[in-house]
Order: sequence, then C-alpha cells, then structure tokens
Amino acid sequence: MRAAVYHWREDVRIDDVPVPLGPGPGELLLEVLRCGICGTDVAEFQTGPHLIPRTPHPVTGRAVPLTIGHEFTGRVAAVGPGVQGYAAGDRAASSAVVPCGECRFCRRGQSNLCERYHALGLQADGGLAEFVRVPAASCAQVADGCSDENAALTQPLAVAMHAFHQTPHRSGEAMLVLGAGGIGSLYLAVAKSRGRTVYVADIDPLALRRSEALGADGVIDLRQEGLGDGLRRRTGEGTVATLVECSGRDDALAAAATLVQRGGTLMLVGLQTRTVALDLHALVVNEVTVATSQALVNAVDLPAAAGLLAERDLAPMLVDRVIALEDLVGGGLVASAKGEVHGKVLIDPR
Repeated sequence: MRAAVYHWREDVRIDDVPVPLGPGPGELLLEVLRCGICGTDVAEFQTGPHLIPRTPHPVTGRAVPLTIGHEFTGRVAAVGPGVQGYAAGDRAASSAVVPCGECRFCRRGQSNLCERYHALGLQADGGLAEFVRVPAASCAQVADGCSDENAALTQPLAVAMHAFHQTPHRSGEAMLVLGAGGIGSLYLAVAKSRGRTVYVADIDPLALRRSEALGADGVIDLRQEGLGDGLRRRTGEGTVATLVECSGRDDALAAAATLVQRGGTLMLVGLQTRTVALDLHALVVNEVTVATSQALVNAVDLPAAAGLLAERDLAPMLVDRVIALEDLVGGGLVASAKGEVHGKVLIDPR
C-alpha cells in the first residue's frame, strides 16, 4: 500500500509499504478515508524529528522511518478478536492515543498522562496511508450523517474538548480565546455548544471570520487594537473572567496573563516554544487559577467529540482543502509552513 513515510526533516516520501498485519486482539484494521495534518506534523517536517523517535521508542520499538498521520478516520476493514461494537463496513474515528491502561495515571482516569503513552503517527505507524491498525479503545463510532471530512476533525476536536473540560468556569461570565488557529477554533466550537459567551482575538482576519461563522460573540483584530482595549469596547471591561491561551506565542501569554480578573482563570492550551516570564506575584494576590491541558482522554473526550460532530457540521468552516496523498508535501506540509493554508488540510489516501 502507499503511505507517507517520514525519513527525516524535509524528507517525507510516498512509499510502498506492507499492509498492516492483523488486526490483533482488541484492534481494528481501518481503510483510511481522511487524515488531517496539524502544526505538529509541520514542525516535524520543518525542524524535526522532535516527537518522532530517532532511536527505538521504549514502548513501540519504532524509530524513523515511520508512517505519519494522527488525525484520521476510516472504514473498518477487519475486526480483531475480543472487539465489541464494531463490524466490517462501520466507520470509526481514531484519537491515535494509545495509553497502557495499567499505570497509576490510567487507573485514575488520566490516561493522557500515561507513563507508557504513545501516539500513532508519531511513535508508531499512523494514518497517512491506505490502511492502519488501531486499538478499538482509541476509536469512536462515526454517525451515519457525519461526512468523512467532519469525522476527520474528531481527534483535534477531542483535544479541544479535553481543554474545555479542564477549564474552571465562572457561571454566566464571558471567556476570551486568544489564538483562533485549529485548536482555538475548535475550543470556541465546544464552548459555544455548551452555551458560553466567547470572544476571540487573533491577528489573522480569515481566522476571525471563521470564528464569527462558528458563533463567536465578538472578535478582536489585534492588528488594529490592543487586547485590553478590544475587551473594553466589547464588554465594558478591560479584563475577562476566563482567558484561554491557544496561540502558543510567548509574548501573547505574558500580556494576556495581566488581563484575567481577580478570582478568574488563565487556561494554557497552546504550547510555548521557550520559557515565558509571568508575574506570579500578581497571579497569587489576585487568586488567579492557572490551568493546563494535555492531549485527551479516550474514554471521555473522544465520544464527546464524535457526539458534537454528529450534531454539527464543522468541516465547511474549518477545512481548507482535501488533497491526494501524493500532494501531501507540496499541497499540505510546505503550504502550511509557508502560511498558505487557512484551515485544516485533509488527505484522501485512496
């Protein structure tokens, strides 16, 4: 079969590789229908390997070269022994997250912090291929009315869902999402589905228009006004009860932390690339809760994301393009690195 194989930075090839064996106990063999790429894939392509192992991974034994792709949905081609609830022909969306299920974190419901955690497409072969073998426990059923494009958003939406679940909220008070990229947009979608009042700030006018389409109660164009002034014009206050940082920009985080109200929450979702200085004294005396979020919990966040996608078609607002596997590098990875993509890139590997 054809697969997108990561050999090294700026060296992803469409290779012929064996079809995965199995599926084994507890596994599904999926014919991949759509697979998305995200900032992690672009970073691995540009400057990696970072998360992709250079030497054999302690759990999977895998290292470069390996098949990438961790945001995928497919049709069940075969069902492994012991799997309940799936039959050949069903559609399933994968989280790509594979926890051990046995460590102390897994036992207390925090499988996203698993001590032997690995992810398909990063530490084992993933979904940018014609077929992929996945644990059934890392999948959710796709509803009949859900398009393949919408179903391919399940994994990133589940990440946003987990971040929302991790965010302490003050009932009835507004939230601000800083950064309307992939996860920021999906966090907005989750928050609006839960009836929250949400404002969004970004420097990208296309991202802000997408936020309006997703239901944002107001947007702040940071090219034209400061964040505090923008909040004041829209809410009457220059601060907010809950600020959700999704941009990953260190300069944005330092400034945003000063805009959280007393007793409010600073939620960190975006990944910082370097150490950031924060005024901890101000955070303490104002009793600001600093919360964080990492990945997702399969049993909780994945079915919740699949349920939301069964009710709402987010793909038309979030997907920029659907391309063939052969176009992955130029039309997906390189185009994203150059900033030529405004939304999700999905790959149809068939």
